[in-house]
Amino acid sequence: MAEVLLSASVEVLLQKLLLLATSGNSHLWGSKKELEKLRRCLAIARAVLHDAERQQRKDQAVKLWLKKLEDLAYDADNLLDELNYTTLKKSEWKVRFVLSLPNPLSCKMRAKIREIIVNLKMINEEANDFAIPRGVQDGIDHINHKETDCFHGDSNIVGREDDVSTMIESLICQTNQVVAVFPIVGMGGLGKTTLARLIYNDEQIVRYFDERIWVCVSEIFDVNKIIRLVLESLTQRSIDVQSRNALLQILHKELGGRKYLLVLDDVWNEKLEEWDDFKRSLVGINATKGNAIIVTTRSERVASIVATHHLHFLEKLSEDDCWSVFKERAFPEGDVPMELVPIGKQIAHKCSGLPLAANLLGGMLRLTKETSEWSSV
Repeated sequence: MAEVLLSASVEVLLQKLLLLATSGNSHLWGSKKELEKLRRCLAIARAVLHDAERQQRKDQAVKLWLKKLEDLAYDADNLLDELNYTTLKKSEWKVRFVLSLPNPLSCKMRAKIREIIVNLKMINEEANDFAIPRGVQDGIDHINHKETDCFHGDSNIVGREDDVSTMIESLICQTNQVVAVFPIVGMGGLGKTTLARLIYNDEQIVRYFDERIWVCVSEIFDVNKIIRLVLESLTQRSIDVQSRNALLQILHKELGGRKYLLVLDDVWNEKLEEWDDFKRSLVGINATKGNAIIVTTRSERVASIVATHHLHFLEKLSEDDCWSVFKERAFPEGDVPMELVPIGKQIAHKCSGLPLAANLLGGMLRLTKETSEWSSV
């Protein structure tokens, strides 16, 4: 149990660090070169982590390596929390104030970032001693992303009612654009995909749109591939056509004159020209007004590039909602032993509003009802 919780805590921390390293305000606290190094080091550590999880139970050295990674992740997390507090203020004057100062704190933080990069590199190199596959070659990420789908079978959803109703109202009221784009933005583990599913399957949405399409994009934004996946979703068959023109001719037959909702889940692409290329293709095959795209992304920069409407920032859950998620996962039967309630609420508090963390830890602690085991968490 402890080993699984260790790797889970590292995963949540690395997701948070990756988000901050690629955030739209990251230019305030480091050079692009340093940020790219940090992002790649974090991605490598995360890729190694997935393989280390499978070995830690039988290999004490791997377990110690994981603990070292966890300690460094916590150090980096504390630093970036301070950074986030300084640079991600919503008030415009505060951002201008930070930008206008030769802030000694910024220099200090840049030095700490460089130190974190060095330590991450050392930890990543140590993974070679354990023969842990990296999942990364030549500095290019090859992390296997779990493909998402539109089917929602989890009833354990709380705290997102307002998000759902706000997004649905925006989608249905949009009638003056051929393709309107609504980004859902938030860090990993907040439930962006879950929110998109709730909207996608809502009865109002089902009635309003003639077609609904779900595509999981992840890191590779290949326009032809995305169009092909859209077609496969519409036709329920494999599409072997390769040329863009032929793909768009088929898509025109399927979508021409029909109002559609397209969900592009987990988008990372920051190249405006690729996004414009994709959007032009959609406008070209269907000029009907009222079509909509929901884009889920961790990056505010990505969201700003694709958006035609306001960005929908997904907030963390309240502590009570986090406790509800955790409790339902840990005690699906509904009866919570009184001695575990205060410990469980402390654990829910430490999930920091992340439904993914609450679900993960609640599911793991379902396996044991020992007070000592819960207290150790």
